[in-house]
Amino acid sequence: MGGREGSRGYLYQAVVSVLQSLQDKDWKSVQVEPDSANDKVDILWEFNSGNEKVAQVKSSINNFSKADIIKWLEEICNDASQANEISLILIGSLSDGTKRFVNKLNEIETLQTDELKELEGIKDFVERISIHQENFDLSSLESKINNSLDIFLTEQGHTVNYYTRAMMVDALVNTFNKFSIQGQKVSREEFEQNLLDWVYFNFPQVQSSELIKKSLVVQFYLSKYIDFSTKFVN
Repeated sequence: MGGREGSRGYLYQAVVSVLQSLQDKDWKSVQVEPDSANDKVDILWEFNSGNEKVAQVKSSINNFSKADIIKWLEEICNDASQANEISLILIGSLSDGTKRFVNKLNEIETLQTDELKELEGIKDFVERISIHQENFDLSSLESKINNSLDIFLTEQGHTVNYYTRAMMVDALVNTFNKFSIQGQKVSREEFEQNLLDWVYFNFPQVQSSELIKKSLVVQFYLSKYIDFSTKFVN
């Protein structure tokens, strides 16, 4: 990583990856920075089918080299050889040549013979590998977190405006390591409840506004039977 900025990019993308994965209803548990033999796995998902998906996030303000990408793929494949899906997420820029290589790797059949030789160390994994590259742009990553929070909260029955979610994004990124229960396996239901509890605790107006809405709905439906404007005098 490229120092402090690179670490920040890694953290933002880790939050993005976990929150976006909530839209996939098939996984049953997630671990952030799980214990693995060589500590090369950043996120591990287990699915109801028994399949596993792992991701490693690399972030840098400098160009990623082809040699580094191959090295990281070898490391994560060796560390998570049991995984059905292996994802390398790059937050930063690529040279044109490296970008062509990454695109070819994502479409295995287009790799040339000499390029396949470079992948000799992971030849048994190439069909399980995917590489995702994002520019190093924290505002773009913040927008993705904001959007994922919007989807999650809407599914939970809450309508939260953009500016409140923007405050949530900053707070969530700063507390994500603690919030995600680092290293421990967390069920999907537990993770969603932890996230909802975190929102209620740090932004109580989200829950209170929904209680007010529900109260108004009840009042509307009962207004034909009860005069809510009546004042009781002792």
